[in-house]
Amino acid sequence: MPLIAFLMFSTFAMGIPIDLSISNNEAFLGLTATPLRMEIGYPRSSVLLGNNTYIEITTDESTPLVSLKTSVNSINFKIWSLSFGETSKFGQLEGRLDNGKILEIGRNFITANTELSFSRAVLKMEYSRFYSSFNYNSSKKMIFLAPPNYNGEEPNVLSMYASYSLNSYKDFKFTLFTHMKLHFSDAFVFENPSYEVGVSISTTTENLQNTFQMPH
Repeated sequence: MPLIAFLMFSTFAMGIPIDLSISNNEAFLGLTATPLRMEIGYPRSSVLLGNNTYIEITTDESTPLVSLKTSVNSINFKIWSLSFGETSKFGQLEGRLDNGKILEIGRNFITANTELSFSRAVLKMEYSRFYSSFNYNSSKKMIFLAPPNYNGEEPNVLSMYASYSLNSYKDFKFTLFTHMKLHFSDAFVFENPSYEVGVSISTTTENLQNTFQMPH
């Protein structure tokens, strides 16, 4: 807690980008001081370090996770970009394999991302494939790679994100966004879709201080 308080005080003193996002799924306050970004909120909080290759630590009420992500931007042409990457997740995995002898401790995903950016609108799509697990054999005290645990998570996820930025007001930028995730099997059986609609308010800590500064 003292470290978080120190970082927040430092960022407000430096005047860096800050944003508040509220949706039907979560709410968080984001502070960005490249290459570090903190998202403090409910039901989860995250710390991200890096850009194309970065570490993400996410915690919520029951599932602390560490994600190691890499991506390579293959095409970047004016308003369109395409990238490929890999993600590994470790920690309290939802629906993980645990039979008393074999424990699933990590999952690996390959990803493909495409993005269209216009003056105010952004459209992103991501395909993620769950291709292997890290399992721990307690009797032999060894970690090994195994096929994915299909009971814990559908192997394919299609994520679609769209946002539209409204006019700025006193250096505050308002953005409306929607996010949908579709989980499906190799047989194209779709399960557990999730939908998110929300608004994000972006500014800088310096502008925030000036806006709410008490008059002398």
